[in-house]
Amino acid sequence: MALLKYSLKTNIIKSIFYEIVSNVSSYYYCYGKSEPWATVLDPVTNVIISDENIIEAVVDSSNYESQVRENISYMKLVSSNDAAIVIRRVNWVGGTVYDMFDTYSESHKSTSGKANLSECTFYVLTPDYNVYKCLFNANGAASTVQPTGFSVNKFKTYDGYIWKFMYTIPLYLREKFLTPVWMPVTTSVNSQFYSKGKIIDYIIEDSGDKYEKNTWKVKGINVTNPGVNYTNGDLITFDVSPDVTAQGILIVNNEIGSVDSITVSNSGSGYITIPDSTLNSATGSNLDYAVEFMPGTTTEGSQWTELIVTGDGFNENNPYSLKLTRIEPLEGQRGNFTVQDVSPSTFIWPKPKTSYGYIPIVVPVYREISGNDGHYEIDYIDVINPGYGYTVPLVFGGNVSSTLTGFSCELGTKETQKNEATLLPIIGSNKQIQGIMVLDGGIGYTYANVDAKLYKIVSGIKTEIEEGVTSGPTYKSGFRKARITLKFNVGDLQTKQSGVELVAVNGSVPIVKVLDGGSGYSYDDPITIIGDGKNFNATLSIGTGGSITGVNVTNEGSGYKNIRLLVGAINNGNPINDSVVFYPIISPNGGHGKDAVTELYANTIMFTSRVGLEYIHGVYFSDPLNFRQLSLIKNPIKTNSNIFYRNISGSTTALLTCDIDQALA
Repeated sequence: MALLKYSLKTNIIKSIFYEIVSNVSSYYYCYGKSEPWATVLDPVTNVIISDENIIEAVVDSSNYESQVRENISYMKLVSSNDAAIVIRRVNWVGGTVYDMFDTYSESHKSTSGKANLSECTFYVLTPDYNVYKCLFNANGAASTVQPTGFSVNKFKTYDGYIWKFMYTIPLYLREKFLTPVWMPVTTSVNSQFYSKGKIIDYIIEDSGDKYEKNTWKVKGINVTNPGVNYTNGDLITFDVSPDVTAQGILIVNNEIGSVDSITVSNSGSGYITIPDSTLNSATGSNLDYAVEFMPGTTTEGSQWTELIVTGDGFNENNPYSLKLTRIEPLEGQRGNFTVQDVSPSTFIWPKPKTSYGYIPIVVPVYREISGNDGHYEIDYIDVINPGYGYTVPLVFGGNVSSTLTGFSCELGTKETQKNEATLLPIIGSNKQIQGIMVLDGGIGYTYANVDAKLYKIVSGIKTEIEEGVTSGPTYKSGFRKARITLKFNVGDLQTKQSGVELVAVNGSVPIVKVLDGGSGYSYDDPITIIGDGKNFNATLSIGTGGSITGVNVTNEGSGYKNIRLLVGAINNGNPINDSVVFYPIISPNGGHGKDAVTELYANTIMFTSRVGLEYIHGVYFSDPLNFRQLSLIKNPIKTNSNIFYRNISGSTTALLTCDIDQALA
């Protein structure tokens, strides 16, 4: 009889999860059966077997599968953020006896009487969402001290338990996948949920229609590495523009010639494609910079396309800058001044964290107070330069103050001040979005949405064109919004779990139990190690009568598959006093903490997704919550072809259109 090992089940789950997050295969939620369940009666008793309230049982048969497939009306791609590997949730509770890591069998059962580690309660989740593995349970005692901390090494609590920190469940996984029954488990170095979250790819589900190609100008030039030996006034030049050519000037303010900032002396205009730049310096080296572009059309009636990113990540080089100021609705807090101080230095800003960042430049604009001649209040605050390089939001009354008194203002919120990743659209000749240029992929994204907006200058105001309107300044005939999904990179070595994974030692021996302490031993007795690894070392704890009460591992060693401890004098390969019985416990493959998914015996994937109205075939599809069958399909194939279907969502239904004869209408 063949044995299906638990590790095979885990590997199958890991393979499926990898296919989803790496886009090797496409899995789809499939919604079907929009019509009510038919009422089915038992032919003998005439009792209702199934109806809308008594759902028929799922059947594992080819006929039932065919029916489910035929009922599918709509499907939605399972994204990398929709799935997580989960394990049974075990909360740490004081006074509980936990099992410990070991290799169990029918002849060697756990404290709870289990013959297989996969059935044991040998890990815990603490209230701060840390997960720990129990390496030693103090010979079956109750756990009374909650494990804490992030040590990459094992640690002992006062109740005698020895624990190993495994990982912390990040906020995003907690919100989507942590339930009273299940908890997510992941590896750090190979998990996007612990990744730096850079946007690296995309899927265009719907290219939209009637978008306009942009012309560009330079918005800013940000220093990412200041370099050395540059001269104040060195130039950055751009490709020649059909209208006005852009240019930047280096500002050098120190003895070693590192670049403090780069001023855009001319933003240029009329660039049809993003222009390349050239740094011109006779002596400087190692300067790196990032160019920010913006649409260069501001004349009445001109149109352009922008991609607006929103999510939990941010622009790595410039996470925050000053994006708005507002005094309204803070009426009564505009101050009362007899002198209109318009100096930019009236505001006191914190220093940017980056050495090459710079503070914002703003000036107050005044208006005369009605009925109080010669007295002024602040009308608004004009942002001359938004600043650069801040890693926290700018808050008036917090890290920002003013030499003026008697007024208050808002400098925006965390959401409005955060600089997102920078994406630029590539518009085809058919006025559809054909691709995306990732200028700055950002950092820290676990989710992100991108909105393809079409703008138009109407009466001098930047106005967004809307889909679905039939008239007015926001209307454009035939305009249809594009739908785009973003993808992120994986892997990060900067997490606490990564530290655990990277220092894990294969074949180490962290725990040696004493099954029988024997007698007649002393502290001076030497310990002889026989095994196939190296560097294991330990000391002994001796009780009354020379009984060995414990083994204190001082070096866990590495590479062991078999190990034996001998104490005292040896004769013909055996100890003269052999009354003690040791039980060494060797770490799992790779070492403790190397692979939490495998070590904690995961065999389940949880899927979760937000459902609602979907835009398919040019119309909004019915609410998926009204469907009665949900299935999961891998790599569906397009109709009448051998090509995999790759769109974000789709329908198995046909869209029929026809022209209406107005004379007959």
